[in-house]
Amino acid sequence: MGEISYRRALKSDYPAINDFYNRIYGRNRSMEEFEWEFHNSPAGPSVYIVAVDDSAIVGTNCVIQIDLIHSDGGHILSGKSEDTLVDPNYRGKRIFANIYEKLIEECKNEGIEVIWGFTPVDKAFKKIGFDIPFSNTQSLAVLNVTEAFRYLSHLNPKNVFFDKLKIFGLTVMSKFKVSAATRSKDKTVQLIERKGPANLDEVIVDELSCMKGGLAINQGTAYQKWRYSDNPHLFDPHYLEFFRNDEPIGYASVNITTDKVCYISEVKFHLNVDDDSRKSAVQSLLVYIKDKGACLVRNWHFGTNQIGKREIRVFEQSGFTILHRGSHFVWMDLTNSAANPSNFILTRAATQGLK
Repeated sequence: MGEISYRRALKSDYPAINDFYNRIYGRNRSMEEFEWEFHNSPAGPSVYIVAVDDSAIVGTNCVIQIDLIHSDGGHILSGKSEDTLVDPNYRGKRIFANIYEKLIEECKNEGIEVIWGFTPVDKAFKKIGFDIPFSNTQSLAVLNVTEAFRYLSHLNPKNVFFDKLKIFGLTVMSKFKVSAATRSKDKTVQLIERKGPANLDEVIVDELSCMKGGLAINQGTAYQKWRYSDNPHLFDPHYLEFFRNDEPIGYASVNITTDKVCYISEVKFHLNVDDDSRKSAVQSLLVYIKDKGACLVRNWHFGTNQIGKREIRVFEQSGFTILHRGSHFVWMDLTNSAANPSNFILTRAATQGLK
């Protein structure tokens, strides 16, 4: 091992970076997938840092540039942390911390004001100066007990009999809750399929108008195209619009995987839509997803502000089971912008939707 150097990656480094990722994780991420995720964001190519020993890549980290809208009408350029990876043979050499030191320097040069992201492990991020203000909440709705149990019980190979018994109980309870909710759903809400995702700018700006200091991803046409239309990972995406009395009240984007698991990326309603109409719309969505053959629906929620808390309440009333466990949210303010992460309106649309 020689002296490790740290530098910003060039586009010509992409194949070697992707080979490193595939070797360490034993995966087969394609160059199309890599370039879509890390080079094609509408806010600009990722700021990508590599740790190099001689000519070999031994560590990586980057931020995907993402434009945020502020409730005061301004914009904040942010970076979403991704692809954090250190070669196991090089651990204990402060590579993670050194990569971030270089990454932060380059982000400041790019005008990036905040770095944020999600991680199952928080200690390493705290150690280098990140705040961990909250974790996400998960929800699920079981549509087929047998298939959902088979999927959930195999997520963790360490599950023993008692763990599987608890998972079975959860699936039965969730199925009962879904059945009770959808049996009584209001049939005045109609759901139609769209050919593509909706431009959510107007809906998001309305949400921000009622929350001082609010932040949200700029989900205009460019972001929707990148996140959904161009996304090579989405197996069976569906884009939906809700109507009541022929008036549009909201939108949904979902993806059904080969495991028959449906991931909700986004459900958004116009601000003046009441909770009963929202509940009816979500219940209609569950019926639609079941008709598409899914056995289970999964979602993320963030109950850190009034928008997120309302969403959790509506989903729980619609038949979803809320699970208070999830990934840690990490946050670093690079410019003393005074942006408050708890006012960040977040959904799974903030991820790259790899499922």
